[in-house]
Parts: sequence; C-alpha cells; structure tokens
Amino acid sequence: MGRLHKGRCLLRGRDADVLYSAVHALATRNPLSEAMHKQLDAKHAPALRNVTAVKDETALRATWACALAEDSPPAGVPAVLWAVLTHALGETVQSDLLYEARAWAFAHARRSVVLTMAQQQTAAKDQQTRRHAEDLQSRLTAQHRRSAAMLRQAQLEIARLQGEVARLQLGAQATVAPAPVHRRVERPEDGPRARASDPAPDRMSVEATAPAPAAMPSAQLAVAGQRVLCVGGIQHAVARYRGRIEKLGGRFEHHDGGIEDSAHSLDARLGRADVVICQAGCINHEAYHRVKRHCDRTGTPCVYLDRPSLSRLDRALALAKGAEHAPG
Repeated sequence: MGRLHKGRCLLRGRDADVLYSAVHALATRNPLSEAMHKQLDAKHAPALRNVTAVKDETALRATWACALAEDSPPAGVPAVLWAVLTHALGETVQSDLLYEARAWAFAHARRSVVLTMAQQQTAAKDQQTRRHAEDLQSRLTAQHRRSAAMLRQAQLEIARLQGEVARLQLGAQATVAPAPVHRRVERPEDGPRARASDPAPDRMSVEATAPAPAAMPSAQLAVAGQRVLCVGGIQHAVARYRGRIEKLGGRFEHHDGGIEDSAHSLDARLGRADVVICQAGCINHEAYHRVKRHCDRTGTPCVYLDRPSLSRLDRALALAKGAEHAPG
C-alpha cells in the first residue's frame, strides 16, 4: 500500500477501516492487487492446475458445483472459487459463483457459531461434572475420616475391654494364700497348770491372734542400669512411669499393648527387657498372655498394675523387691 500511494503507509483506525482500504485498493490493477494475485496463485496452485484443464463453461460450473456438494474443508471452496474466477471463462460464471459463494460463507459461519456454542456447552457440562466429582470426593474423604475416627474409638474400647478381661482372669488365677495357723503365745508366768490346760494339738486356741502382716519393704526393685519395658497404659500415666524409672536410673521403653503397635513387635522388646511393667487393664488379650508367658518362661521380673497410678507402681516395685529377696 505504501508503494501504491508512493509514500509511507501508516495503518490507523479500526481493523475494519484498514480492511476497507485494502479491498478498495484491490479493485484496480496496482502493486497491491498484483502482489495479492501472486500470493493467491501460489496458495491455491493445486486447484489452479486442476481447473486449468477445463475447456468449456459447463465443465467449469460442474467443477464449482462439485466443490460445494462435497462439502470440502473450508480452504477447499475458496481455492476452487479463486481458480474458477481466474479461469479464461471465469467472467461468464462470475455472477452466479459470487452469489453462491456468499451463501456458502454465511452457512459456514453459522455452522462455526453452532459448533462453537456446542463446544462451549460441552465445556460447561464437563466443568460441572468435574465440580460434582470434586464435591463427591470431598464428601467421601470426610466420611472416610469420620469412619476412621469411629474405628479408632472402637479399637480403643475393644483393647480396654480385653485388658479388663485379662485383669479379671489374672485375679481368678491368683492362688489364695493359706490361712495362718493360730498359736497360743506362751508367757513366762504361765506355769505347768497353764500348759496343762492348753487345748489338744489338733484344735485352735480361741485366744490366739493372727500375726501382723509383714511390713512392705521400704526399698524398691532395683532398676538402675536395667531396661524397663512398660506394656499398655494411657498416655499421661506412661509419661509419669517414664519419669519415675529414669529417676531411679533405669532405661524406659513402651509398647501400647497392641492398640497401634503390632503385637508381634512385642516379642523383640520383651526379649531385651530386664524388668516388665504390665498395665493389665489397658492391653488386649493377646498382648497380656505374651507378657505372662515370656516372664514365666524367662523369669523376668514382671510388675502387674490393674489401674494406672504412680503410687501403685511404687507399691508394685516394692512388692517385687520383696519377692525378689524372699527365700525360695
């Protein structure tokens, strides 16, 4: 356009204005129209070669009609249109071709709009489906978390009940201590008469009194330098157990009794333990019997606690100390 107007060409205004100027310039023979002609010839060279072989107007119209009827790709109809219009017989069919070309262009535009709208509707439906799937996934995740929490609570309750059963079984299996033999205490002032009036050896004296219970050993079971394994117990009690054992110089280790820790991993920890604290009310049935079998088989000192309490732990360690030094 600069060469056409013999000067520098500045494109200003709207795109429609620039297009109008270019189309107006193409109406006459000039450098712009010649350049456009060459570009279209190069672009539609295959169609030009096919249409050039046509020798009469009827065949030319048939070629154009065939292009429209085949509903060829959008680039195919403009190529045949250009080849027919630039043919030697193009002026004879130009009026009809341009009318039909306008109709084809409008129909193609409508199809494009319909296709675009269909694509947009499909995209909207896809987006809605994705949102629905994401919402469903969120609800399922929340439901899964609630179910996991309920399962966790159920497992804790089962473990508590199993520990309670184990504690009751332990109490039922405990041996009953034999009743103490009541003997008359002979005083120095008792003479032969007093001894003669004593009941027969196979009878118990009414005046006899039971001996006072043995005093609880003041010293506790020595855990200094020992590896102490605590099986079961609630969290805050385990922390107090740890503090007491470490204060006494022992090394503390914990296993929850099969609530979360594997019951099979208990064997390895029992194998390296020097002392075992068994919280019978807070472990499952299998863990309780594993502890009992191991301690009975190996002779490992085991302190049984029916309820979590630091004072109960101290008393149990004291009793264990007494049992450890009692004559066999």
